[in-house]
Amino acid sequence: MKRKVWSFVLVLVLLLFLGYISANIFGPKLQFWEESVLLVRKYESSGTSLSAYLSILYQAHSILGKIVTFLDKTIAIFPTWVGLHWWDGSVVYDLVSLPIIIALVIFLVLGGKSKIRLLGFILTIFWLIPIPTIMRNFTDNLIIKTRFDWKLPNSSTLVWIWRHGENTINQPFTFFRYHWNQKHIPNRAEILISCLGEYQLIVNNKSTYHGLNWAVPPKVFYDTISLDESLSLGSNEIQIICSYASEKHHQYVTFPEPGLAISGGIPDGLITHNLADGRLWQASQNENWGVGQRISTDTGYSEKIDLSSDRKLNWQVPRKLDIKSYILTNRPLPLLVEKAQQVHEIVTGLYDLGRTSNGYLSLNGDLKTDCTVKITWSDKLLSKKSVQSNGQEDAITFPKGKVNWEQFSRRAGRYLDINKSDCQDLVVGFKSVGFPFIEPDSTFLKQDLDRKIFDLAVNTLKNNIQDHYEDSIVREKAMYLGDARETSRCLMSDGQNTNYVKQMIRLFADSQNQDGSFPAMAPSGNPVIIYDYILQWVVWVKDYLVKTKDIALAREVLPTVDKVMSLFENDENQDGFINQKWWVFIDWTGVDRSLPSLTSLQIWYYQALRSAAIIENIAGKPNDKNSHKADQLKTKLLKHSFDNKSGLFVDSFSSTDQSSRKSLITNALAGISDLFTLEQSKIAIAQLKSSLFTQTPFSQSWVVEWLIKSGEKDMALDVIRQYWGGMIKDGATAVFEGYSLSSGGDPTSYSHAWGCGPIYLYKEIFSK
Repeated sequence: MKRKVWSFVLVLVLLLFLGYISANIFGPKLQFWEESVLLVRKYESSGTSLSAYLSILYQAHSILGKIVTFLDKTIAIFPTWVGLHWWDGSVVYDLVSLPIIIALVIFLVLGGKSKIRLLGFILTIFWLIPIPTIMRNFTDNLIIKTRFDWKLPNSSTLVWIWRHGENTINQPFTFFRYHWNQKHIPNRAEILISCLGEYQLIVNNKSTYHGLNWAVPPKVFYDTISLDESLSLGSNEIQIICSYASEKHHQYVTFPEPGLAISGGIPDGLITHNLADGRLWQASQNENWGVGQRISTDTGYSEKIDLSSDRKLNWQVPRKLDIKSYILTNRPLPLLVEKAQQVHEIVTGLYDLGRTSNGYLSLNGDLKTDCTVKITWSDKLLSKKSVQSNGQEDAITFPKGKVNWEQFSRRAGRYLDINKSDCQDLVVGFKSVGFPFIEPDSTFLKQDLDRKIFDLAVNTLKNNIQDHYEDSIVREKAMYLGDARETSRCLMSDGQNTNYVKQMIRLFADSQNQDGSFPAMAPSGNPVIIYDYILQWVVWVKDYLVKTKDIALAREVLPTVDKVMSLFENDENQDGFINQKWWVFIDWTGVDRSLPSLTSLQIWYYQALRSAAIIENIAGKPNDKNSHKADQLKTKLLKHSFDNKSGLFVDSFSSTDQSSRKSLITNALAGISDLFTLEQSKIAIAQLKSSLFTQTPFSQSWVVEWLIKSGEKDMALDVIRQYWGGMIKDGATAVFEGYSLSSGGDPTSYSHAWGCGPIYLYKEIFSK
């Protein structure tokens, strides 16, 4: 009898051990599978096509699901297994537990002796009924009440938490804190954070990092931040301020609900302080932190913050969120780098950073009384004592005593008007912030003006390359697709920074709409579609692949490229041209759009067709269709949009008529797209030579590139020096969005990366 009991216990222990070990062995290896399944489930009702690899995963998962569902119906008395394990996305049970279940059922049915069959039946019941889950629920309730954790800390698992209560745009700031006593300084400690919005990490009262969730759902990126230099013996505290906005803006994707994902471990001798245990955190809404006016219609708000009233915070254990619709993914790029920058006081209360910059303001000192500081940012001085506000106007109230403050929101500009009233003892500091890219080499430039122009463009990159490219560091903090392609050309001018370019390409691919179009910006809450920019994504991918020969990415994005080309093929009219749809931007420099077919739009279509053919060849899937269509379109363009008399392309045309206007940007775009022969280019340039300047540095780069391709390098160099050199004469420290030599233009944005062209254009001019 004792032998039978021990046999039963042994089989039971072995069964439990097998399930536990198999889950631990196979679980991590199946993580990508689980993420893929979540991804396809997220979009399977939207009609979005999947890559070939994801399609295979999805089909395999669907087949397995049908098998499990069939077994569940067949063994109708045991429905809990499917409900508990299959639909919660736990593929470990699909691939490991299912064979065990089948083996037990066979054993139960075919077992010879009744006692053996009874044993099999008992084991099967134990396996199918969620006894471990019931026990876990019981122990979890006990742990929550007693705050005792008998398990080893699982610091690698991110948990979602948030405060209790409602959340509105007028009360966007939620505070979190984690307090503990540290007895031993560890060799390594880190924290993992993701906020569905913006966050600031403060460790032991020192600002450590500012983060932004810049992924495209269902991906959600988390940051891994080292705490090695921030910890001390004795009392320690981590604070996280998370700002959630429920309304759409351009800076990042707006999530439907707020949330903070947290994890990490801090070793302390024989124990580890587990940051993933949400029960040890505290959270509170802070009604003393509010927002003022909106900085622009495209971005966030100014701050109205009362730091003297933080004692009123109502700290509570946060609630745990059950968020399963997002795929938490470690950010694919390095963390941003913050650098101290000098601040010069021009007159009392008026400061100059020396150049247009982007980062975080700080104030430090010892105050004798509570006082309020009002901060106004500017790109332009009106006089020696006043500035022109760029919309970033904040008011901060400080408590008496020591102040060590760094602003939550990132700010940008060159000048600061700081009204310190009773806070005269505070010292102003500033840290610039940006992505740690490899700066393009300029040592080949010998003239001082050329080096200044090159530095002007590089400073613009420093400002406008953050977690993702940014169109305007004040107005939008996100970048339009066509601008992103131009920025990538500058970053890759020396063959460097290609991984960053690849991630930006992926951001737009992730954001592709069901019909094949892209939002104008990514990641962003901006749903606007710019028709010609969609085509430029394909050209951008080609630029990257020609530089890198990245076959894996070519294959990855090929389905996205196919959807783009199908969109435009379906939009062709009977003559094979694309009519204007959605917003056709081209450039702020005007062109004549009076006739149905806009020449510049057809040229971008031509470039996209040629680029798609190149992408297919690099991916190892050559197809003559796009190349053939490009040749046909070129022939039609020369027939309908080229004016043989003047030797120029017209701005727009119909099947029977041509526009009378033959603008510089239309012909420059044709020139860089190889629609002219070399002889035709020289004739066209001679026709336009009296005015080779546009109204934006974006299209001005096309003009310079066209001159270089036509062998007119001296003329190209002169145009760069006049145009971008003119900005420097007009006080630019970064490239303006719009600029005209005749009037100086209205910059709108004082740091706009779409004008970084001299970085790669200089290299083409001085190349042998």
